[in-house]
Amino acid sequence: MNRAAPVAAGVLLLGLPVLGALTDGEPALIVHDQQTPSTPPPATTAPTVAVGPPPAPPSPTVGQAAATVGAAALRGPQMQIAATLPPPPSVPSGLNGLPFAPAGLEGCDEMEWYRRQAGLVDHFDGLGFRESSCRNDVSSFCCHGYWQLYVTLHLRDHRLAPRYARCGITGVADVLGPEPIEKQRNACGAAAVYAVSGGGAWDAW
Repeated sequence: MNRAAPVAAGVLLLGLPVLGALTDGEPALIVHDQQTPSTPPPATTAPTVAVGPPPAPPSPTVGQAAATVGAAALRGPQMQIAATLPPPPSVPSGLNGLPFAPAGLEGCDEMEWYRRQAGLVDHFDGLGFRESSCRNDVSSFCCHGYWQLYVTLHLRDHRLAPRYARCGITGVADVLGPEPIEKQRNACGAAAVYAVSGGGAWDAW
């Protein structure tokens, strides 16, 4: 019985039947499964996320910019008004920063105001009326002003001279006259004499 020539081992005909060993005189068909190569699925790659500073805010529209400028323009004059307010008027002050008598006071009322400021007792109201008729611009042969101070004598008294200095009294002109500072000094000088000698320093006491 004729046998077909054997196919060399290991030779495969892709897609064709291969003759193998005869079985019972018939060639045996050996079919090699044709493996269709599978295409690998595309690799999945996660999308790249950029990390960086936050995006800049959108630019204001023309209307928004105009509204901002308008609001600033409204606030501007208010700030200017507050910044340009005039300073409060200064109040004239006299001896040791003390105020002068209010405007409108005169005569015995004005003398009483300076008497109270100097800390003199009420008795000096009547004394001033008897000595000078409540005037600070009158003088006698020795004495001057509201309470007729003997200034030249008092400046030679070692007890009174330092007190007169604190009142700003260095001579007659400092206590005699119609100016508020002169009236203020006369009251201060009278308080100095009263502190040292009491009421006995005045003959009219």
